Amino acid sequence: MVASHPGATLVLAGDLNCCLLKPAADSPGHRLTRLLTTYGLRIANTEHPTYRPANSLLDVIATSRPDLVTRAGVTRCQYGTPHDFTRLVLRCGGAGRPSRPTVQRRCLQKVDSEQLNLQLSEADWSPVLLRERPADKWEEFRAIFLSQLDGVAPVTRVRLSPPGAPPLTADTRQLLAERRQALQAGGQRDRYKELNRQCRGAIRRDQTAHYQRELDKAGPGSVWRVLRPIIGSKKETAVPSATPDALNDYYVSIGPATAASVPRPAATVPVRLPRVTTSGFRPQPIDLDTLCLVLWSMKPSRATGLDGISVDMFRRYFWGTGQILLDMINTSLR
Repeated sequence: MVASHPGATLVLAGDLNCCLLKPAADSPGHRLTRLLTTYGLRIANTEHPTYRPANSLLDVIATSRPDLVTRAGVTRCQYGTPHDFTRLVLRCGGAGRPSRPTVQRRCLQKVDSEQLNLQLSEADWSPVLLRERPADKWEEFRAIFLSQLDGVAPVTRVRLSPPGAPPLTADTRQLLAERRQALQAGGQRDRYKELNRQCRGAIRRDQTAHYQRELDKAGPGSVWRVLRPIIGSKKETAVPSATPDALNDYYVSIGPATAASVPRPAATVPVRLPRVTTSGFRPQPIDLDTLCLVLWSMKPSRATGLDGISVDMFRRYFWGTGQILLDMINTSLR
């Protein structure tokens, strides 16, 4: 028995060894029909025999939704036996095609970078400059910067297409055609099995050669992008909720906790005090040229993360936002 989706279409299939083509009123086929009708099932078989020597229809297929039956027929056995197969095609009502994954993207390729840099330089950044805490400055900068981007490159939802199969060589396609001919001809079971084995090996070789070419072309930095269709995507992980203060408290507690776990020595250990100096670590503010050099030495990643801003955006629109970025970084250093 096979039960479909919550629409509850029930299908009963099996070989009950009773011919459904006998016309007698008390034949096993008629009694089976009445039994199934009692339980709300209706036989949806074809009228063609499935066992050719006896001209009998032995395979029974019954369903609770005969209105969903679109086609019923008999498929000839390809291995030379006189017992054919009964087939039934049901229309799956309410079961839609599985939705493909979607991602959110901004298309920056068609944006006039010079015009947008000019627009950003003329924007009102006073909410950023008036804030004192770096986190507050960043939130204000993010709100203003993304609002400017939304005007020229709004976020759109893009439906991802499934990856296509690797290309096959002409020899592999020829093997597939020969296997299909052996299956349709019938009575060539040994030849079909041998061709099927050869086809699977040829497909694996073609796939290996295809991915090797892709790896050689993409280089070491794009190994994950090439191998993702094979090994699957990364599992989504939850963003940790630990705050910077909690992380600092944890690392500060490691030293005292380790010292408390060490047993006291039996004898007194002489302690050599470190040399004390008057120097200290004081981060110095940077200038705009240094910030530009640091930014251009970073990898131009387009990954936006949770903030919706990428390194590539900083580099594209640095001349319109450079002074504001410099203010936020120097505030953080101070």
